[in-house]
Amino acid sequence: MGQQLLRKGDTAPPPLTAQAVKTVFSSPRELETFTRELSDWVRRAAADPARHQDWRYAGALLPSVLDALQAAPQRAAITLTGAPVRDAGNASLSNAWLRLPTLLAHPDVVLQEANGNLVYVVAQSGTPRAARVSLSAGKPVVNDTWMLFDGDEAALMHLPVLAGEWRNG
Repeated sequence: MGQQLLRKGDTAPPPLTAQAVKTVFSSPRELETFTRELSDWVRRAAADPARHQDWRYAGALLPSVLDALQAAPQRAAITLTGAPVRDAGNASLSNAWLRLPTLLAHPDVVLQEANGNLVYVVAQSGTPRAARVSLSAGKPVVNDTWMLFDGDEAALMHLPVLAGEWRNG
């Protein structure tokens, strides 16, 4: 259901897409199913050079992120291409890649880099992680995702917060 919803949402107004995806992914079952399906694709993309140009939807910008952006993107659906997955390689497929939709749907905080890229962060979990989403050409695309280790959060805390908040503890 997730890929189909995002495919339809890719041509809808961004606020409508953002709200629809947020509503559907508020169901743990729907989000887990979508996450499992994307995780399977990520594993295949990392192992198969032929999937370099392949892509999937990974989620959508949150309504609160859309509201905070100075310039609204043309689309809210976030895509993931096979290229960054393949570049990470099978050995680097951490929970940051395999749990990407969960991170995009429920971040602790969303930050904005000076170049306009967004950084989604989940710090309060057993697997702290982050993902960078480019907004170039008005189309959100996942560029990278990584696990956070001791001290990594400090390097991000100087970035402006668009949504959510840093939590202590």
